[in-house]
Amino acid sequence: DNFNRAVFGRIHSDGLACYQAGAVREEGVMRRITGSKWAFLWKGKPDILWGTGYPTELSLVFSRPRGSRYAINFHTVLFRQAPWKTRTPWFLRRLIFSQADLVVCPSEFSAGSVRQYFPEKKVLSILNGVDVEFFNPRRRDEGGLAAKYGIDFSCPIVAFVGVLHARKRPDLFISLAKDFPRARFVAVGRAVPEMDFLAAAQSLKNFQWIPSMPREDVAAFLASAAAFVFPSLNDASAAVILEAMASGTVPIVSASGGSGEFFRDGVSGYLIPVEPNERAAFRDRLAGLLVDADTRARLAAGARAEAERHTWGDAARAYREALWNL
Repeated sequence: DNFNRAVFGRIHSDGLACYQAGAVREEGVMRRITGSKWAFLWKGKPDILWGTGYPTELSLVFSRPRGSRYAINFHTVLFRQAPWKTRTPWFLRRLIFSQADLVVCPSEFSAGSVRQYFPEKKVLSILNGVDVEFFNPRRRDEGGLAAKYGIDFSCPIVAFVGVLHARKRPDLFISLAKDFPRARFVAVGRAVPEMDFLAAAQSLKNFQWIPSMPREDVAAFLASAAAFVFPSLNDASAAVILEAMASGTVPIVSASGGSGEFFRDGVSGYLIPVEPNERAAFRDRLAGLLVDADTRARLAAGARAEAERHTWGDAARAYREALWNL
């Protein structure tokens, strides 16, 4: 919903009717829908049926009026092997993608995963955007966060935001806390019951876990942190990286998936190659940021400047062009 509000809320076109095969109902190019989906398809005769590439859309895809094109907004990756092996039977996945006239992905990494199986399809890469007013260094609020969540700001804050899934590797983030007793490591995100990463942090006095925060507090939290450490693997396009950058916080992330497409290594953050000594590389980059205020300020300014080139307005214009040229 956030994506559609950001993108389609900024697109205004009188000549293009687009119907999402889902529950999002936005004005602009996304027409407001009431009543039966199938009734709308045949009464409204949309130019584009905008879906997500899941088999639940098949009935709408096969019943769409002649001339209505099917576009997939695919916000993950399409691999047939671990760690991204799809749970959907492959014949269904192949069937739904074979019907697409356009596939839009949030990174070249994601787009490449689609092209390898469907080289004949039109596949575009459009990076996600960020609200640079909502995520902004001015939202720094140490006092408010300390009062509400008990975060200790007497030392630098190292942030992690994300569900504690195995592929996001919160265990690596937690392990780094052992090397920096004079920094405070704060992880925000719900735990996954089958993966108890938090057990390893019970003896750490400089680690804190916060299960959830409203987005307003996440914006304040990111703006109040010294660094954002995100060792996640194979993300199609982790929006939280761009949110940290817009907040003026330096990202240190794994060079995996589409994460590195938002910024330049050493200019607006650090990319850490996924290799046997990567933990040492994370530690060294983080140590440099925590002790060198000038380097931290330079990279934070670079991160903010890079984020300002990835606004939702820019993304909306790219999507509008892609839809009009379909």
